[in-house]
Amino acid sequence: MSDHATPSLSDRVGSRLKNSAALRFSTGGLQSDQQFAVWRDEMNSLIEVSLPDGVRPGDGYRAEMNLFNLGNMVLSSEKFDAMDYELSTAAMRRGNVDHWVLSLNKCGFAKTRVDDFVSNNVPGRLTSRALTRPFKGSASAVEMMFVYLPRDLFPELAATLDALSSSPIDDGLSRLLADFLLLMEKRLPDLSDEEMAAAGAAVQMMISTCLAPTKDKLFSARECLELTMRQRIRSYVRHSVRSSRLSPTDICREFRISRSQLYRIFDGDGGVAQEIRHQRLMAAHSTLSNVNDRRPVYDVAQEFGFTSGDEFGRSFRKEFGYSPTEARSFSGPRTPCCIQTGANSFGDWMQSLGR
Repeated sequence: MSDHATPSLSDRVGSRLKNSAALRFSTGGLQSDQQFAVWRDEMNSLIEVSLPDGVRPGDGYRAEMNLFNLGNMVLSSEKFDAMDYELSTAAMRRGNVDHWVLSLNKCGFAKTRVDDFVSNNVPGRLTSRALTRPFKGSASAVEMMFVYLPRDLFPELAATLDALSSSPIDDGLSRLLADFLLLMEKRLPDLSDEEMAAAGAAVQMMISTCLAPTKDKLFSARECLELTMRQRIRSYVRHSVRSSRLSPTDICREFRISRSQLYRIFDGDGGVAQEIRHQRLMAAHSTLSNVNDRRPVYDVAQEFGFTSGDEFGRSFRKEFGYSPTEARSFSGPRTPCCIQTGANSFGDWMQSLGR
């Protein structure tokens, strides 16, 4: 046995991680009859977990947890099978942590009772919970993100987070915060130590701004807010490339922003019209590269909003460097990758999010 025992989850959260490297836990390499016991022991100093009725330990238990140090916060990305859970008074004394936790359900369902209040944690919704109040609940097989917030790091949010405890947070800014955290989660494994610290500062600013907004906070966080809004709009455009209604006016209506705000958000990317054209061309390229789809090029162009074959051909060649007909001749997709994975600095990474 090593002289240095691996710190428990409570140690990692309660002692404010000093090691900035990501930490990973998985039951995947264990024998099936050991998996739940190890997961239970890992979680035991924070919460008590048990198997649902009718499930036996010998059936195996899939659980994965990736922890990221964000300076004075910890972000935990987790995937686990169905379980019951409880934070009892005894567990609170044992863990001795004075934190809030923001949870974001990505897949599955969880139901938690605090006193007489029951909250349903559904995908896409943020929930705040204080780790100083007992609770109990159950979860299906889920994928969730947790952000642990030390109370002394957010003194200005104390009243807000205590009031929101165990309640879903579902307004415009909280949805932006949820999207921002998902963007962060994707990129955290690739960050250097310095970038991880900068990411932590950005997360702290976004949490403070979105949960307790003021004019000054909104101004300071404008870059992060616009970055997240840009990603949300890109996702909307990507899923709407076949719509004849897709336009700057449609986007403004969908996201309840002004045309000047929209233009400012995409000013550094050549404009929102360029973004729409880019996404339509990317979708058209993917279709043309599909060996099972042999429709005429003009039919594909029309599907993605181009009314002129000549215009489509010129735009396609300008975007990719070859014609739509040539794209058909490739044995597989040759669509350029738009995600920059080798950013050299946090600033570069922030700019590449969602691309």
